Amino acid sequence: MQRFQLLSECFLRIVNKFNELGRRPTAYDGHTPLTAREIHLVELIGKYPGSNVTKLAERQGVTKGAVSQTLSRLAGKNVVRKEHSPGNTRDVVPTLTPCGEQVFQAHEDFHRDADGWVWREFESMTDKEFALVERVFRMLEKSMDRYGEHLDKPNAGWTGRSSPINKEHC
Repeated sequence: MQRFQLLSECFLRIVNKFNELGRRPTAYDGHTPLTAREIHLVELIGKYPGSNVTKLAERQGVTKGAVSQTLSRLAGKNVVRKEHSPGNTRDVVPTLTPCGEQVFQAHEDFHRDADGWVWREFESMTDKEFALVERVFRMLEKSMDRYGEHLDKPNAGWTGRSSPINKEHC
């Protein structure tokens, strides 16, 4: 239990720091500032050209609606074009505009400079070490999925308490 508590607290700190950084819009090469959600969608479009909204949502672990809303904001900032797949007018396949290509490249350069040391650490891991790290990340992802499923249920709060919450105080 102590090991789990230690890792849980570390993971929560990472999530909180990531969320805090995500609230700071960042301008890449003097372009209109983009949020973390926006720039990471640009990154996926740049790395996986031809991906539709469904595939992008799966890669990000968010809903198709969230991707669609972000795409609309990015289209308004002249970063992406929302195009329809040939043969399926309901299937949206975003592409980067020339401005979006520049933003994508600037973001890639940023990560190469800021994260190079982390990339080198991962590359120096043995296959066994990397497999363990990947296993831990997949466990954390599964845990988040299970929390989400639980919270989607009606009256989702924890009801297994040995002493119920006194509603007069809450």
